[in-house]
Amino acid sequence: MLGDANGLLIAPAGRLAAVLDEAIADDAEEPGLIADLRQGEPLGALTGATAVVEKLLAS
Repeated sequence: MLGDANGLLIAPAGRLAAVLDEAIADDAEEPGLIADLRQGEPLGALTGATAVVEKLLAS
């Protein structure tokens, strides 16, 4: 089990260990993401979510 102010994740310890480095790297990017959001950049554009939805809608 892993939790913080953003939520709670429950998974086998081996799975958490496998994604730990990626999660740490993702957290390191958050200050830049927050700065971009404050400058008016849409979250979907920053995360790629908008492109995924547009692709799904086009198919």
